[in-house]
Amino acid sequence: MKVSIVSVSLFAALVATPALAANDGFHPGSFCVLAAAGTTAYVDNRIENRGSGQVTIECPLFVRDASATGKVRVQALDRSLSGTVACSLGTMVSGSVSYVDLPGTSGHTGGWQVTTLTGATVGFGSTSNPRSNWVECLVPAPYLGQYSAVGAYYFIDN
Repeated sequence: MKVSIVSVSLFAALVATPALAANDGFHPGSFCVLAAAGTTAYVDNRIENRGSGQVTIECPLFVRDASATGKVRVQALDRSLSGTVACSLGTMVSGSVSYVDLPGTSGHTGGWQVTTLTGATVGFGSTSNPRSNWVECLVPAPYLGQYSAVGAYYFIDN
């Protein structure tokens, strides 16, 4: 049996690639939707507020486990001088909804900011006690033609 150097190199690269935990996942802002009245636009895989006031954006959070504890992170672009991008983790269990706030963004900046909630418990629950999770963000109105946005969100196992 002949084995080429390319095959051996490819196999070595695959074996050396670090594995991600089952729930680690990076979701682009384009997975999010406008939850109420307002105007948004999808630009470069992010969702921007293009309306004249604050909008509520909801983003489904996908995990593979019935229950997992870790960090929820949101990458936001905050262009407002008077408001911040304020996000929370939403959970529905047996019809009951609850929210846990993530730290807000620090206001008008030129770049992306990451806000993190640690100790978050997410998962799909069970057939007898189903649970769903999502990230909900209040995104401020544009400022001088600059748009605030949600660029990405993700869950990382502890």
